[in-house]
Amino acid sequence: MNTPETPYEATVLALSLALTAQTENQVDECVKIAASFGLSKDEMKRAKDEAYVESISASLVEIRSKMND
Repeated sequence: MNTPETPYEATVLALSLALTAQTENQVDECVKIAASFGLSKDEMKRAKDEAYVESISASLVEIRSKMND
């Protein structure tokens, strides 16, 4: 995982972590962190979309890997 260099990248990372969090408390904390970077509504929507795509892509890679075992 790369270190985020911009507030946008940090927001995407926080939202990605929220998608894979084990507990509701972890989800809430990740969302609070994401909101703290002060992105506009449009930037936040784009960050959410990017976090979803990254999560889905990672899941597909994992599934493909398991199918090839």
